[in-house]
Amino acid sequence: MASPTTIDSDNEEEECRVCRCPSTPSQPLFEPCLCNGSISKIHQQCLTAWLSHSKKSSCELCKTPFAFTPIYAANAPSVVSALQVLTVHTKLSLSTALPLLLRLTACVITWLILVPIATAYVYRLWMSRGSDFLVRYNLHSVIVRSDRLMLFSPITVNATAITSMTATYTSDITSGIFINLLVLLTFLSLMSFADFLRWNWDLLPDAEGDESDYESGEEEEEEAPGKHMVQARSC
Repeated sequence: MASPTTIDSDNEEEECRVCRCPSTPSQPLFEPCLCNGSISKIHQQCLTAWLSHSKKSSCELCKTPFAFTPIYAANAPSVVSALQVLTVHTKLSLSTALPLLLRLTACVITWLILVPIATAYVYRLWMSRGSDFLVRYNLHSVIVRSDRLMLFSPITVNATAITSMTATYTSDITSGIFINLLVLLTFLSLMSFADFLRWNWDLLPDAEGDESDYESGEEEEEEAPGKHMVQARSC
């Protein structure tokens, strides 16, 4: 709450310099600066809203710095325990940092794991046969043939299979990152070359224009001696 003196709410002529509303018991008027007259009164809520919007800390007319004094509730304890302070700061830190941490984690998982794996999948499907793809990622199963039915036995998971799959996916992530970087660099190179051509196209030499200029220059050189001879005879 603002520290300046509260104005009596019974005076109906007094109004806020921002919202032009009178003083109320819940929203009294204050004099936060050295201004006089009708522009000296303001609600605390209007003042804080104006300060937040204008990014200023003083009055725009009298240049008086605004000062706020905290007023605690009547039942507030005189001393706050360290546990309460730690709890409040932890909640504030989590509410501020947790969304950023979640977004950062999602970006890392997406661009460093999911996108490279998807790129490696597409590349291997394009460059290899489907059976090799299934064998590489252990997606095949043993087919037990019977007279009328084909049954698929479950895939056995053990430490060796887990180690093999971990190495496979690690290799795919590395290959996917390399392919993505290669595609990105190729795209940027092509865009840079296109921009270069767009900005320097007018400066490139015109073959037809150069040949016509060269021929016109030769004709002028051939005609020049005749002109000199005519001038000499006239003299």
